[in-house]
Amino acid sequence: MLVAFLGTDGMSAPTYAALLAATGFSALSQPATVLSVGDGSDSPFLTAQRIANSIQQVERGCDLEPAVRSALREHQHVVIVTHVANLSWLLTKGVTCVIVVEATRAHEMMAIAAIQSIPRAISVLRWGHADHSVAIEKAAEAFRHTDARVLSAAVPALNRRETDALLDFHDLPRLRRLAVQLAIALTDDPDQSGIKFDERGIGDRLRELADDIEAIEEGVAPSQQDLLSAPVLTGWSRVPHQVSVLAGFVAGHPSIKNLIMTSQVYASDGQTWARTLSRWYRLGRPVDPTKSSPVQ
Repeated sequence: MLVAFLGTDGMSAPTYAALLAATGFSALSQPATVLSVGDGSDSPFLTAQRIANSIQQVERGCDLEPAVRSALREHQHVVIVTHVANLSWLLTKGVTCVIVVEATRAHEMMAIAAIQSIPRAISVLRWGHADHSVAIEKAAEAFRHTDARVLSAAVPALNRRETDALLDFHDLPRLRRLAVQLAIALTDDPDQSGIKFDERGIGDRLRELADDIEAIEEGVAPSQQDLLSAPVLTGWSRVPHQVSVLAGFVAGHPSIKNLIMTSQVYASDGQTWARTLSRWYRLGRPVDPTKSSPVQ
């Protein structure tokens, strides 16, 4: 996958978004590399010595395609960070373009102007809003008159410790959770035709969960019928969270395709099944830790 994060005003937010996405892909055992397109003055910390071996710098005006082809030979994903001025060129190369929009009206207006000048639909990532669901709703409202797709992930303002961790590729639980959510949102299949969404309320889910947890505590494993209709999760791994969640590739889920992050896991035998807040899952082959690699 080729994905580019672009900024309308400054380069810090798209740079952090690119690093976050690459971290998320790598956490899902899908190695990624980051290419920074610019003249060095756009985002000077990208050329800092401490991350010189982790990010490839591509000078503006140079041919980007050889760098991309070389990176794709070694990595499943190439994440590009650049300025919105390069949007038209990137779209001709089949790159998934994401404009990072901070939670201000000025940033929204600049992004809308850029989007309306392009004939193809692109994506919007809301950045810096405290409430995840509210951020997505506000972005959807702001861009409702455009063809932009608002990503199903939003990134809150990162503190100094988290931005330092991103630059140094240090693992922090909240950072990893945000990274995985962003990676999943980027690879989500937009074709959701024929899929029915789960209409159970939180009360129904908790009542069903309580019954299942009580049975598990009494030594009763999920029945064959429970697991017969359960979606199958493969290439799965545990993701740090206030309560553990799983991330992986799903088959048979009633409303989601491909890569997902489950709701909170409340019980699991760690090999064949897991009970989350929403439903049972059958567990296929977990992720192979030997194939996981750091972001490069």
